[in-house]
Amino acid sequence: MDLSTHPADTAAAVGPRRFAASLRKLASQQGVDEALQLVVDLSIELIAGCDLADVMLVCSSGVTTPVATDPLAVTVDRAQVESGEGPCLHVAGDGDRVVRVGDLASDLRWPAFGPRASALGVRSALSFRLSFGDGRASRGGALNLYGHAREAFDGGAVRLGEVFADQCATVMSAAIEIEGLHTALASRDTIGQAKGILMERFNIDGAEAFDLLKRASQTRNIKLNQIAEHVVAQRRLS
Repeated sequence: MDLSTHPADTAAAVGPRRFAASLRKLASQQGVDEALQLVVDLSIELIAGCDLADVMLVCSSGVTTPVATDPLAVTVDRAQVESGEGPCLHVAGDGDRVVRVGDLASDLRWPAFGPRASALGVRSALSFRLSFGDGRASRGGALNLYGHAREAFDGGAVRLGEVFADQCATVMSAAIEIEGLHTALASRDTIGQAKGILMERFNIDGAEAFDLLKRASQTRNIKLNQIAEHVVAQRRLS
C-alpha cells in the first residue's frame, strides 16, 4: 500500500506517533480481509465521533457489507438498501465522493432512511466513495462511519476518513487484479456474511469474529473463504 502522503493536520489530530504506528500496522497486513478489517477497526479507534464503521461493496449482484465493526452497522446498511436511499448508497453510486450528515433524523435528503437510522440509535454519518480498478460502476462501494451523537464528525474526521478510504480502495483494487472482479467480490461477501453470523451468535465485534474464522482456518488447514462458506451454509463454526 502507498502510505507516503497524508495531511499533516490529520496526523496532528490523533498524535504523530499514534498515526504513524497505525499506518505501519496497515502496511504490514498481507491479506485483503485482514487489511479491510483493520481499516474499519482503526476508524473506530482514531476518528473522533465514530462509533461504528463498515465497508459497503456495490456490484452487479447487489450490495453487500463484507467488513463491519458491529452488527448494527450492517443493519444500518440494510436499512439503506431497503429504503433505496442514504449517504452510503449516494457516494457508492454517482453522487458526491464524500457525504457528511449531522443529523439523520432531520436531514431532508434521506426522508425514508434517516428516521430508520435514528430509531436504531445512529444520528450521524460520514461516507466516502471507494472506486476500484478502472472505475466501472460494478467496481465501487463506500467506507461508512456512523456516530450515535448528532454532529459527530468534524473536518478532521473527514480528512482522516479519506486516508482510510484510500487504503480500502487500494486493497480492493489489488485483490481484483490478483483474483479477478467476481472472485474478489464474492469472497469478501461470503466472509462478511460469515462474520455477521458469528457476531450475532456470540455477541462479538467484527475483529473478534474474523479472528474466529482465521483460527478455524489455521487449525483445520482450510482456506478462509471455505470456512466462511461452511459458516454461511450451516449457521455455525463447528
